[in-house]
Amino acid sequence: MSAATNIYFNPQSSMAQAEPKPPPPVEILMVTSADSPEFYSFQSALCHSSVVALDAEWKPVRSRQIAESSEDNGGEPTFPKVTLLQIACRISRAASDSEVYAVGKSLVFLVDLLSIPLSTIWELLREVFVSPSVLKLGFRFKQDLAYLSSTFFSQGFLSGFDKIEPFIDITSIYYHMKYLNRGKKFPKDTISLATICWEVLSISLSKVQLFC
Repeated sequence: MSAATNIYFNPQSSMAQAEPKPPPPVEILMVTSADSPEFYSFQSALCHSSVVALDAEWKPVRSRQIAESSEDNGGEPTFPKVTLLQIACRISRAASDSEVYAVGKSLVFLVDLLSIPLSTIWELLREVFVSPSVLKLGFRFKQDLAYLSSTFFSQGFLSGFDKIEPFIDITSIYYHMKYLNRGKKFPKDTISLATICWEVLSISLSKVQLFC
């Protein structure tokens, strides 16, 4: 007889789930220099991962500022400059340092794009973005990719980032779990990442608590 599985129901969710286990501790590394142990760890982790999750942050820009910048740029559209690239890696291939890069370990990197030369990560990111052996995850990452590409383009990298594949949007996974398995059509309304985290993982996601 198999062991019983605890099932819980989130009152704000329509999905009954097995009670989630506490997430394993995740090491978070801030990359602020290309000549640092954190940067080496970042390079090595990307080269030994088959799944990475991506997110970009930028300073909010008002529509009026964007319009004025576009006029100064000959009418070409301008986008906010990405200042922070967040990449989570799941190590899937053994590396030389078995303790730091143990298979199955997760690492999160906060890459400060204002501090490190973009040339030091340009080729690495391009390879990862189009590598068929690395699955990329994100939440509405299309806008992030456009801003990230524009940021590199403004620094002389003329080709930017024109594509990222294979890629799965977390929203698609959520809708598949909640609706498709029940034979329902996907709703047209949008949903926040905080809602997905709460309904699926019972984890409260708040941007009030910022990394300092």
